[in-house]
Amino acid sequence: MMVPHRKPVTARTTEELQAILKPFYGNKLRGGYFIGSDFGPGWNDIVLALHTLLSRDNPNYFIAQIKEKFGGLRYYIGGEETDVDVLISEAEALSYQTCEECGRPGILREEIPWIATLCDYDTRIRKINQKLWRFRRSYLKFLFKNFFSVNRWARKWKGRAKK
Repeated sequence: MMVPHRKPVTARTTEELQAILKPFYGNKLRGGYFIGSDFGPGWNDIVLALHTLLSRDNPNYFIAQIKEKFGGLRYYIGGEETDVDVLISEAEALSYQTCEECGRPGILREEIPWIATLCDYDTRIRKINQKLWRFRRSYLKFLFKNFFSVNRWARKWKGRAKK
């Protein structure tokens, strides 16, 4: 059992955003490629605003990849671009101030196993989930180890032990 994160305060859900972005994914016909899209739901508004600005100024642009890396948003594009580096840099800078889980103000957290930009609440949730995972994992390791050692012991005493 995992503790769920708060509901995002973004205007669009991830599914709605993916439906909007899908026609702009790169493909061979457009002379590009699309690797993937993987980021938290709290950044949906940032990605949508950036996409709106880019598609207005550059109708032939395509999305190569959108991802989270080192706690910030990365937005890679292709096609005919004109002065888009400033827009993308502003969106990436804004992502370092926005919680990637809920969209509320957050800061870059390096004390958790995976560097992320989170608010205080979601940082606590992530730490709790990490502890739950470690406990569950250690319990499963204990069960498997004892199960196989008991079976080995039983086979040995019944004369069917493998040598």
